[in-house]
Amino acid sequence: MTPQYRLTLRKHYGRLSLALLVYYVVTAAAQFAAQYAVLAWAPQWAEAGWFAPALAFLPMYGIGFPLFLWLLPKAPPKELLPEKRSVPARELLPILLMCLGVLYPGNLIGQGLDWLLRSLFRSPSGGNALGAMMDSSSTWAFFLVAVVLAPIMEELTFRKLLLDRMRTIDKPSALFFTALAFGLFHSNVVQFFYAFGVGLIFGCIYLRTGKIVYSMVLHVVVNFLGSAAVLFLMGDLDLTNLDPAALMEHMLPLLGLGIYVMVLMAGCIAGIVLLIRHRHSLRVADEGDQLRPSSRFAMVFCRPGWLLYCLAVLVMILFSYLV
Repeated sequence: MTPQYRLTLRKHYGRLSLALLVYYVVTAAAQFAAQYAVLAWAPQWAEAGWFAPALAFLPMYGIGFPLFLWLLPKAPPKELLPEKRSVPARELLPILLMCLGVLYPGNLIGQGLDWLLRSLFRSPSGGNALGAMMDSSSTWAFFLVAVVLAPIMEELTFRKLLLDRMRTIDKPSALFFTALAFGLFHSNVVQFFYAFGVGLIFGCIYLRTGKIVYSMVLHVVVNFLGSAAVLFLMGDLDLTNLDPAALMEHMLPLLGLGIYVMVLMAGCIAGIVLLIRHRHSLRVADEGDQLRPSSRFAMVFCRPGWLLYCLAVLVMILFSYLV
């Protein structure tokens, strides 16, 4: 690799990181500004069931995303990308189980770290942004944003737009970079670990098939199983304020919720077994990769934009425990 080509790669990864940084910072600023404006001039909107999902989605994809697209370097020509291939439907279920095998252990790690940080900072709410949105949103508004729109846009951002611009240079660093960026973008410790894990699986699927629709569908299903399904099963039932005398009245939804949790736990265990058995299938390196393992970190992750992106995320996470 010539010095000139190394400089070209540094500029390429630097621009990718800058685009990601601007996307994140502008989105956060727009969300804070929108929330402040609503609380100042239309506080009744803040109580509406649609407000929290709209606050999360509209500034991100109405303001931050267009800037992100504008700053991104050009995508590689289609002839440099691998040929697209289809995946039989029977292979999608094991992949979904693998996602569950990452989702729930990652969630436990995140919940444990969140508890530690809440104890350290004496924060009553902590940094569980998804839980806060679920509590303050109507079921259908949450479903539309968190289960349908957000997964589609996130796959387009982190798997299609970012991964396409990195995969032709070096697939292992591209996979790790996009999954880590995806996990950090959630801006809370509860979601980070499992988002990073499923991001690796989604990235592998896209690298092997070249079709973004597979990771989009799996992302929608994972988000539904992990959050919205519980809302639909519970309805208006509040377990934190449930009167023991009224247990019999709510026995059916509680029974359904218990069965659902047991099925998910069985799927999680099966997914962990599949991940262990097929761990070699997650390897994406081949002879076309241009970066040596020893140079990947310095080339990709030591760019100023990436370091500032990580710092901005850390500041947002700490801020969530201090307010």
